[in-house]
Amino acid sequence: MQKRDIFMSIVIAIIIIFFVANMSAINNFLSVHTDKTIEFGHSNIVVPEAWNTTDEVNLSSQAKTDNGITNNYTIIDVWDDWPESSITDISNAKFASMESGGFKVLKKENERNGIYYCTRDDANYPQSLRGIKNSPALIYYRGNIKIANDYKSIAVIGSRKCSEYGKQLSYETSKYLTQKGINIVNGLALGCDTFALRGALDNNGRCMVWMPCGLDNIQPKNNRNLADEIIAKGGCLLSEYPVGTEIKKYNYVERDRLQSGISQGVIVIEADRNSGTMHTADFAVSQYRRLACYYHRLLGNATGNKYLEDSADAKVIRQLSNLEEFANDILHDGQYEQLSLCLQ
Repeated sequence: MQKRDIFMSIVIAIIIIFFVANMSAINNFLSVHTDKTIEFGHSNIVVPEAWNTTDEVNLSSQAKTDNGITNNYTIIDVWDDWPESSITDISNAKFASMESGGFKVLKKENERNGIYYCTRDDANYPQSLRGIKNSPALIYYRGNIKIANDYKSIAVIGSRKCSEYGKQLSYETSKYLTQKGINIVNGLALGCDTFALRGALDNNGRCMVWMPCGLDNIQPKNNRNLADEIIAKGGCLLSEYPVGTEIKKYNYVERDRLQSGISQGVIVIEADRNSGTMHTADFAVSQYRRLACYYHRLLGNATGNKYLEDSADAKVIRQLSNLEEFANDILHDGQYEQLSLCLQ
């Protein structure tokens, strides 16, 4: 029994000596080589695993530089630009390990690809998004984001598999709104969205497009040239997702709330009752945006339009005067009422 106790004591002593001798290496491994993702809002922060609690990244009250962004949690762009006095909640050892490890959430390399970002504290942040539920703490963009605050916007959306008449309505609706100086908003999808964007761009209009992924991965691929044209003609691409984010199904629904959120109104061209377009229509109602839809017997896939008409959540566009009234209400900030538009 005594020999066993002596043996165990020796083993424990060896273990203690090993940990003491290698404490620095172990700490560096935990701080640098292992990381985890902390979610806030709809963005992710990658931080060393050694930050075991969110309290350690809750530095919103600390000083920051132009290259750092804070919301409830801190996103750090370039570690070298952060003085140690700005991160008093983090030990010098952890800061040093992060700095040498090169942990960055927002990388300056993005700017070389024309991708920038703004937060709720920035003047360029779209004012219309500030009041919606779950507004993004941070927005990535390419192009001229200032148009979101300089002009009124209407989301012109509809089914990917639309009828020929739906394509025509998409084009002509955007053309008309563009001539009134209104931005066109949608998600760059094939079908109605594409024809709506085309109607704006062909008539010197401005477009804003929300991506359900990082701005380095424009989807659909068939519309990448269209995306470049939007930027070239004074519009912008937007996303709440960091560079490198791939598309997941739920991203589309999250994106849909921003299409209506950044707009003062939403027009549904043609949609099936169960289509993703109806998510944006639902968000328009919950966000107190003006809502309109076309309804016509020539529209081949318009069960969603019929639903909106019957629900009285939208104003029905039956003729040009209805569209004109809808646009003018938005342009002149008239008394808000939820509208439902349908074309006969």
